[in-house]
Amino acid sequence: MNTDKLKHIPWKRWYYHLYRRIFTLRSLVVGAAALLTLSWIWGAIQVMQVNYQQQQRLAENERQLRLAQIEVETAEYLANYYASDEYKELAIRSRLGWGKPGEKVLIVPPATSATKALNDTTSQPSSSQVKPSPTPTNAEQWFEFLFGKRNEDLQKNK
Repeated sequence: MNTDKLKHIPWKRWYYHLYRRIFTLRSLVVGAAALLTLSWIWGAIQVMQVNYQQQQRLAENERQLRLAQIEVETAEYLANYYASDEYKELAIRSRLGWGKPGEKVLIVPPATSATKALNDTTSQPSSSQVKPSPTPTNAEQWFEFLFGKRNEDLQKNK
């Protein structure tokens, strides 16, 4: 049954139309030019991508180099500071509790558990002292933005 339908299709007309109207020399040249252009564009995009990746690697290496330079400079400054007479004097005075002539030295006893507990309770505010302001939801923020509630508040303050 399928072979009967295939016999009735006008193959000669379709063949003529395909090879004489579509696959002409002009359409083949245009197609080849289009493929050449697309391959050139694809190559340019690949080159740009590789350049971008190399630029990112270069920037990262430069950041790491600068960070290493800063660390070296900091280490040199610390070495110079630790070798200075000023540091030596401060270290001796703080470790041994000594003072210069005419200076008064205040020696503070180490913190006990009672003073730590006292510091903890005074540093934490009670719930009655600090009430967090309620933050509006995302929908409320959009509503305020679109309908100008904040704008009205600003105009009232002027």
